[in-house]
Amino acid sequence: MIYEGRYWYMKTRKDKMLHLGFDYKDEIMSRTLSSRMFKTNETLSTFITYINDIMYSLVESVKNIKTFANIATHKQEKRLN
Repeated sequence: MIYEGRYWYMKTRKDKMLHLGFDYKDEIMSRTLSSRMFKTNETLSTFITYINDIMYSLVESVKNIKTFANIATHKQEKRLN
């Protein structure tokens, strides 16, 4: 089946996507570290937000590896948790 074809959209348009997980894009480090680290120093807070972006990209890269390793899914599938 062609992934980006019109039949794929017709097949998946009524899929109920339940339990997709938590959107943690901006909250990885704020939920992991103490709130005092964000409030005390502005430079440290800026550095932690930079680290948060790096951690998010690392988690997303692991998700891509899980998708490629699974032979039952299409390699461009983005709707997995």
